[in-house]
Amino acid sequence: MNPSRVGPGLFLLALFLSALFVPMVQPPAESSVLGALSTPATSSGSVAVDEVPTWRVGDEWVYDTGFDVATLIANSGVSASVSTLSGDTTMEIESIGLEPMNDPAGTNVVAYTQTIEGDFTSGNWGASFNGISGRLDIEYRGVDVIRASDMATIDSSFDLKVEFYGLNFIRVGVADLTFDTEYSPAKESRDHPVRSGDNWSQAYTQATTVSGSSDYFDPSDFDTTTPENTTWAVTDSGAAILGDGSSLKYSGCDDSYKINQWNTTGSPTGFEWYCPAVRGASWIRIQQSAGFQIDWTLKEYNPQFSYGVVDDSDPGLRCSTLELSTQYPAYLPSSTVNVDVDYVITPAAYSACFSDELDRYDSAYMEYTIAGATGSVNFDSTSSPSTTQESRWSGIACCTYSVPTTTDGSPSNDDHSSDGIVAFDAQNGVVGVFTVIVDLSIVGVDLLPLADGIVVDRTRDGVTSRLAPGDPLAGIAGDDIDMTILIANRGILNVGGTNPIASAWWNGTNPSTALRSGPVGAYGQTSMTLSFQVASADIGQSTEVEVRTDASAIGATDGNASNDFLSIPFYAGTLPTANLSWDEGRSTGETILVNASGSFDEDGGDVTCVFTVVTSTGTETGLEEDDCLLEWTWNDGGAWGVTVEVIDEEGDMAVATGEVVVLNRPPEVVIEAPLQVEARSSATVRVVEAYDNDTLSPVGQDVLYEWSGVVCEEGSDSFRCTFSPSDEGLTVVTLTATDDDGASTVVNATVEATNIAPSLGTMTLFRNGTEVPVIEGWVVDEDEPIGLSVQVDDTPNDLSSLAVLWDLSNLVDGLEQGTVGPVSSIEASWPVAGTHRVTVQAIDNDGIASGTVEADVVVRNVAPTIGGLDATVAVYEDELVKLSVTVDDTASDLLNLTTCWDLDDRIDTDNDGGATNDCDVEGVTLEQIWSEEGTRVLTAFVVDDDGATASISTNLTIVNLRPTAVITSPSNLSELMEGDWLNLSAMDSLDTASDLITMTYVWDTDALPGAIDSTLPTLQLEALEPGSYSVNLTVTDDDGATHTMNVQFVVAEAPANNPIAWAVQEFGMVTTVIIGVLGVVILGLVSMLVIGRRGRGEEMVETKSASVWDAAPVAASFALGSPAAMSAPMPDMTAQPAALPPATPAPMAPMPDMTAQPAAPAPAPAPAQTGPPLPASGLPPGWTMEQWAFYGEKWLETNAPAAPAPQPAAPTDLSNLLDGLDL
Repeated sequence: MNPSRVGPGLFLLALFLSALFVPMVQPPAESSVLGALSTPATSSGSVAVDEVPTWRVGDEWVYDTGFDVATLIANSGVSASVSTLSGDTTMEIESIGLEPMNDPAGTNVVAYTQTIEGDFTSGNWGASFNGISGRLDIEYRGVDVIRASDMATIDSSFDLKVEFYGLNFIRVGVADLTFDTEYSPAKESRDHPVRSGDNWSQAYTQATTVSGSSDYFDPSDFDTTTPENTTWAVTDSGAAILGDGSSLKYSGCDDSYKINQWNTTGSPTGFEWYCPAVRGASWIRIQQSAGFQIDWTLKEYNPQFSYGVVDDSDPGLRCSTLELSTQYPAYLPSSTVNVDVDYVITPAAYSACFSDELDRYDSAYMEYTIAGATGSVNFDSTSSPSTTQESRWSGIACCTYSVPTTTDGSPSNDDHSSDGIVAFDAQNGVVGVFTVIVDLSIVGVDLLPLADGIVVDRTRDGVTSRLAPGDPLAGIAGDDIDMTILIANRGILNVGGTNPIASAWWNGTNPSTALRSGPVGAYGQTSMTLSFQVASADIGQSTEVEVRTDASAIGATDGNASNDFLSIPFYAGTLPTANLSWDEGRSTGETILVNASGSFDEDGGDVTCVFTVVTSTGTETGLEEDDCLLEWTWNDGGAWGVTVEVIDEEGDMAVATGEVVVLNRPPEVVIEAPLQVEARSSATVRVVEAYDNDTLSPVGQDVLYEWSGVVCEEGSDSFRCTFSPSDEGLTVVTLTATDDDGASTVVNATVEATNIAPSLGTMTLFRNGTEVPVIEGWVVDEDEPIGLSVQVDDTPNDLSSLAVLWDLSNLVDGLEQGTVGPVSSIEASWPVAGTHRVTVQAIDNDGIASGTVEADVVVRNVAPTIGGLDATVAVYEDELVKLSVTVDDTASDLLNLTTCWDLDDRIDTDNDGGATNDCDVEGVTLEQIWSEEGTRVLTAFVVDDDGATASISTNLTIVNLRPTAVITSPSNLSELMEGDWLNLSAMDSLDTASDLITMTYVWDTDALPGAIDSTLPTLQLEALEPGSYSVNLTVTDDDGATHTMNVQFVVAEAPANNPIAWAVQEFGMVTTVIIGVLGVVILGLVSMLVIGRRGRGEEMVETKSASVWDAAPVAASFALGSPAAMSAPMPDMTAQPAALPPATPAPMAPMPDMTAQPAAPAPAPAPAQTGPPLPASGLPPGWTMEQWAFYGEKWLETNAPAAPAPQPAAPTDLSNLLDGLDL
């Protein structure tokens, strides 16, 4: 908001608004304009003579108030708008007393002090100044001093506070002022008695002093002392009707008088509807041709010391009154007048007001003013107040005075002068007023038609207009005329009766007559209306309206018969013809002739031209030219309206209008600008010189600026433009200078913008597409994919070619990247833990580099992971354990991982205090054999290049596998004969390899004496005796696990033809013995070979099992010369041992036939069903899957079908046999 512009505008508004409350603030001089408000009018009928109203302390009037100031603001030259201001105005009588007049003597008179208060607002958003909308508030507090005798204003003062609230809350204090105005003499806005047709004028001096404060002006600059001359006229009577056709909110003012007002120059300044019932105005309008109009309309009247009051319709009656009277209403100058004063309380008033105050008026004191002289009188009580009869206290020889010979200060058309006589009860605040009429001729009855106050309503083409006072009474053919004439009684006696006392007639082609009867009071008046139509035959004829009064019709003598007749000329003519032209193609500052000299009146006579010219500063009216030629100079270009009113001698008028096109001169402007600046630095282009030769705008508003091509910091309408070129190269700045006529001048300035270095924004880091805020630094993991981004700023023509270089680490070489363009986004990761300094820089296409932006990224090592081990693992002794783990880490650490196995948590091999971190075996796979039963904790751990570790452990259970006793013999046990030798072997007994080495053997047979017959792997029985024998073999491993096998055989008695006897017989004893010895030797050698081959078989894997191999001895039978076949059934194993890893058993010799059932074994873990494929016949009888897993291959080898061997020929001689045994 620009206070330098808004302040004066608001003050101008406030100053004019002040005129609404005090009639002494007069508007500027204006020419006369014909209009409805300037035309007096009179209603028909009899209206009583009105007396001066009297007021009491506390009397209150409340008015709706509306201010229409749109035109005022529009013509004030400020950028503002205000909707109608509204509010309530309250007027109240504050006190009654003696107040000094503004004359040299300071004469004291009885006067009222009236306060006026009002708060008015435009409402929110109802006002706008310089583009800022808001609210305008006005606070008014005034005091008027009003003379009681004639209601003339002596002094007026008011406080005015004006505030504007931008956006309805930003307060701008415009002014806080006090206006003090004095009138000399007192300003008489009404001339009592008020009667229809009255008009009066007054010359006075108005002196105004302004004080207070304002940020925009010096209040004392508005001090003025000016002579004024104001005219008033009673133009209508009856009930006031508002402009929109509605009635007043107060409904008790049907008998009112409309009093119009004109200023010194004859311009209307408003009107007042005076309502005697409310002792004041029911409607006040203040208007000013500069563009505002304010209305007060009565909504409430609250009289004090009254009864029967209805605040919006009925004033009720006063409780007491002071009534002044004289013998006659009018007197000659120099007459002596006796004034009677009565204090009156009616019975109704007594009941309503004074029933409890009987003695209030027993002794009344009254001060009075008569013709400027003051005095006092005491009233004696002649009677007490009564509820049945009127009570009056009458003064004895109250007052006399001589009627002055001079006129009063407000001369009128209906009397010589008038004087107000005031009676004032200072004790009780009661005022009485009587007006003495001064006339130069006093008669009983004097009826006369009045030449003044004639009102003519003319209807032409359906439009009714009222002729202004002083206008010629004339019309044209077809006009309907309603003429109202006042009939007055200038006598001191009342006129009554019903006979006509006045007649009027129109003497035209279509004659018309009207009559009027009484009554008419002394110095009263009535009116009559004559209606007629102007005919075409009346044109050019001598036509008139004649009016005559006749007092004799009512039996009275007219005291002045010379004034009984009135002839009112009425001219019937034609309208004049208006012709209007002007000079074309003229520019501002040149004189242009506006020519209406071709206008004329067809019925003869001269015409007068009154021009109205529209200019940039407003409308000039009343430009009267007798020759109908107007020379005018416009100082602003445009199409300006011109109107001429061509008025003939009869007052008829023709109107012609046109638009004079005045060529505008464009403004002249010079600007300056720098030749070169850096891009994005500020450059200022300013106006050096600018002017418009044909403007009347205020300084600074004659030329308006509009910058384009760039964005100006000061806005586009300043006298200079500061901008920052965003791009390299040439920038063209354009200024369009426009004058107030809309003509424009365009000038350009070129500024070169040079290259600048690019600039980097803030580096940002993204994880999975989400920005990571920098709170205490960025922390990422090794090899974690991270997004980095930075915005580069530069001139637009460099943006697309910007090279952005990234160095991701000051710790690791080779982590550099680059992008092209203003937005650089890269994917990054770091293979090494630590704090890495990330640096980014931008370079434009001219090689100019930006500064660097740096940020620290803390890279955390990610510990490796390890898995793949079961929590527990069970194996047998000497079984090959193969365990593997899976390890993982970030990509950069994966190739550098070290994986180790700690095989015994009971031993700290590296003596570092950690029991499970010894690197006993390196690698992700462990292959290991354990020969001892027990439980071990195996730990696999992985270490990355930063020393971070991860580990996993398993509980390894090593299970002992019980031994299996197996008895084999090269002999067939079922064919033993007396004297045979029997060799039994335990070499095919089964156990893990490590346990076979330490296995112990115990033989027990009933073929030999004693409990333990041998502890060797073999048992030899010699020279068997016939009989049945049993052999038990018990094997025990190093864990104390045992197993026993039993075989039984029978030795038969040798037959008589046994071979030995035959051999002795055949070869002799010596030879037979030799052959026997050689056989034994050969048999031993063969046995040793067999045992040796079996010993060289595949080693057993050491396992540990809960299987029961220590079954009871079983019976077996052997076929001579072939391995014994195990036939005894194995025990039925119901409890399955725990699962074991597969093992490869050594080949097993044929099992003997077991007849004895072993004891039920203890439950043991069931091994997995692994091993060689089962034979077609299924699992061998007595075998378990655990045994098959270890010894199945050996069984298959042993039980494979043997290829048939060729039978050697029987030896023919001993030498051949010996040769065959030659070892």
